Amino acid sequence: MGLRVRSMLAVVAAATCLVLAACGATDEIAYDRDQIDAVLGDELAELGMVITRASIIDTVNGVYTPTPDGNHLAIYVEPMSADFDEYASSTVDLARLLLPSIFDRWPTINSFDICQEPPPGVDDREIPPSVTVLGVTRDGAERLDWSAIDLVDLTALQGDRGVDDIYFEADETYLR
Repeated sequence: MGLRVRSMLAVVAAATCLVLAACGATDEIAYDRDQIDAVLGDELAELGMVITRASIIDTVNGVYTPTPDGNHLAIYVEPMSADFDEYASSTVDLARLLLPSIFDRWPTINSFDICQEPPPGVDDREIPPSVTVLGVTRDGAERLDWSAIDLVDLTALQGDRGVDDIYFEADETYLR
């Protein structure tokens, strides 16, 4: 195959990709940090939180691979205030805000978790350990009235990640 034919095929392939991408743009599901922030950022800001990391991921075989076709939504937030210390109650607020509607907003996911990270200045590593983790499957989201959940209910949900429909983990050093 000559250089001219290969060049023309490359142009046709590139044009085809552009057309396919343009046609699919209206059906895209937010799957990376910036896109997810565009959907949830304002609501989270009202709770005093900002998204630090977020992605739709594929959790097949325990490997987390970011992909728009993934089955799990992972959201990491941190408080906007450096003197923040209300992790337990803010987890309740986050649950009330996001559940069960998160599964309507992202219909392709089967589970999601929201992790709270330490406030700015406390642990500024790129990936700090989470202070709290609330994970919920689609089935778990349907089991509870999330608008009425409180801290006692949330604490009772401490289950095993990857095993239970709902799990809550907390680093006790941050909880008061």
